[in-house]
Amino acid sequence: MEVKAGRFREDLFYRLNAVSIVLPPLRERREDILSLAKTFAQQIYSLNPTVTFSREALNLFEQYAWPGNIRELENAVVRAAAMCDGTVRVQDLPERIRNFQRDNEGPQDQTGDQIKAKEEWPALAEIEGRYVSRVLDHTGGNKQAAARLLGVDRKTLDRMIKRHHIDRSAGQFPSRAA
Repeated sequence: MEVKAGRFREDLFYRLNAVSIVLPPLRERREDILSLAKTFAQQIYSLNPTVTFSREALNLFEQYAWPGNIRELENAVVRAAAMCDGTVRVQDLPERIRNFQRDNEGPQDQTGDQIKAKEEWPALAEIEGRYVSRVLDHTGGNKQAAARLLGVDRKTLDRMIKRHHIDRSAGQFPSRAA
């Protein structure tokens, strides 16, 4: 097309066009979605345990049209893994994907949506507490290493531990040697 319009040299086109690979969009390769999502989840956070997916989230991944193709899928998995507690659920997915589900389910009453939102979305403080605890688990309780991973100073980490009532003596983060 560009050659015919005179915007691309014909001889260069034939040199570059030695091998053509036709890769259909992700929405036409639904069988690849789950394995790609799991691969992206494994690559995201090396310090966390493997991220898993709820059946509902996987079903939504398969139903969604993925107009942004594989990059959109990767971004959705990165966001969901950051929001989840180890298992990606529908509420951890980006809003456009959740809205896709809601749009396809039909109208819901406002009260049901409000109740569901309260149940699905943990408070930011709760997510922070879980994350700090997971980082401390990973470091075997080494606060200096945990502070480095979290990108905060040691005093800030101590305040976070106190605020979220994270207690090493309760065995919340055993040493790595154990």
